[in-house]
Order: sequence, then structure tokens, then C-alpha cells
Amino acid sequence: MPEHDPAKESGHSRRFLCCKATVVTDKRSHNRVALSVEATFQLSSDAGIGGQLKDISVGGAFLELGDDAETPAFGTKGTLVVELPGNKSPLELPSTVRWNKAGGIGLQFGLLGAKETHALSKLKS
Repeated sequence: MPEHDPAKESGHSRRFLCCKATVVTDKRSHNRVALSVEATFQLSSDAGIGGQLKDISVGGAFLELGDDAETPAFGTKGTLVVELPGNKSPLELPSTVRWNKAGGIGLQFGLLGAKETHALSKLKS
């Protein structure tokens, strides 16, 4: 017995379109918290790049850079220095540039101590 096909009965034909889709998976294991505070990506004892920290988690952060700031290259290591709301002193977070674009850099944190991990964990989104 032939299968019932409403499309054929209505005079319409079926067309299937194939396409190649790209699925982007977010590999972050920690939720980001949006904020806007001043921070510095310290490259050495003499050089630092200032900007606005736009989001942060236990794993990393996005630092928005000023128009005149030089964007550090992928893989650049440094220390993110930031005074987070509710903290008594600035945090110094070992960081590596994982991506960069005009206007900002994505940082991945290295090993953090208990004080830094606790400060980041208590931030609320």
C-alpha cells in the first residue's frame, strides 16, 4: 500500500534543502559574570595595558582595550591586575592571551591561589 503523502495530494511537491552547518560549542567550564571595572594586563614590571574588564570567571576574562592600546599577540603571558567589587585589595591573576581582536583580548587564567579562586567564585551574575 502506498504511503499517504499530504504534499502530493495538495499538488505541492516536497523539496529538501541540504546545507552544511557549523556548530560552535562553548568550551568554557565556568560561567562568566558581566561587569565593568578598570584593569591592567601587566606584561612586565614596566609595561602594562589598561582597559575595562567586561566579563570574568574562574577560568578567564575579556578585557576591552582603549582605542590607542596595542593589542598583545596570541600566547602573550602576563598578569591581570584588577580590584573587584567586594575585595579589599587588587587581585593579580596569571593570564595568557587566548584570542585578540580590535578593541579587546580574551584571557585564560593560569593557576590561581585560594584567595583568588574564592574572590572570583563569590561574584554574582
